Amino acid sequence: MAISPLDMPLPSPIASALKAIQEANRTVAEVAQEVALRGAEGLAENVVKLTTAEIAAKAAAEVLRTAAELEDETLDILA
Repeated sequence: MAISPLDMPLPSPIASALKAIQEANRTVAEVAQEVALRGAEGLAENVVKLTTAEIAAKAAAEVLRTAAELEDETLDILA
């Protein structure tokens, strides 16, 4: 029996945001190691990677803030 995509649980926004932050941290660590080994070689590519990681981490942090606000509002409504 095939499983419909509608039957699959949706990922938690908090879990997705935390995963994105972890990935951004991994990218920063990889770039730092590459810069330590190769110096300025490939500098433009590394700057792009770092900028992308920064944007992803900021977006994920905003998801976490929004999820916390929604949780607080939901608790206020239920209280």
